[in-house]
Amino acid sequence: MIRNLMKLAVSHEDYETQNMSRWFIDEQIEEEEQSSYLLEKFKKVMNNEAGIMVLDKECGKRTD
Repeated sequence: MIRNLMKLAVSHEDYETQNMSRWFIDEQIEEEEQSSYLLEKFKKVMNNEAGIMVLDKECGKRTD
């Protein structure tokens, strides 16, 4: 949906909306990358209590 908004903004030369849309798209990409990273780490430690604790501590340090 956000990509459609970007296409519409480009077609109308609406630069302000393009900037806003780019920010949302960049944020979405960042969140998807972080989620994929955490999912892969969890898959590796899901049967290891100590590993889960380390991952939990790492997640607790997130500032974003």
